[in-house]
Amino acid sequence: MTTLSWPASVPLEFTEDDFGEELGDVALRTPFDAGVANTRPRYSAVSGPLSGSIATDPAGWATIKDFYRTITLGALRFNAVHPIDGTAVVLRWTAPPKMKSVGGTLMVTVAFEVMP
Repeated sequence: MTTLSWPASVPLEFTEDDFGEELGDVALRTPFDAGVANTRPRYSAVSGPLSGSIATDPAGWATIKDFYRTITLGALRFNAVHPIDGTAVVLRWTAPPKMKSVGGTLMVTVAFEVMP
């Protein structure tokens, strides 16, 4: 199977006011009648959400739409560079990309999960 990567022509650079990332929660908490609850990890690995908006032009929007369709409408994983720390990550779409025009710039909202 071919390994897919985020298109190099559209940098995965999120706008500062619309970027979000969370760590996945794997803790299973068991309360007791008295005392402190017991916690343990439910899984050994977990995905975490990563989302934000990318400022682009019409060609960039067309590239993002084509890439989304290429990876089976978001079902397949792909390689990318993390927008904050620059490390290699594997992502998968959690929602289709959305575009809106803001002052002549196209803002594309994307939502991914970082795969373990």
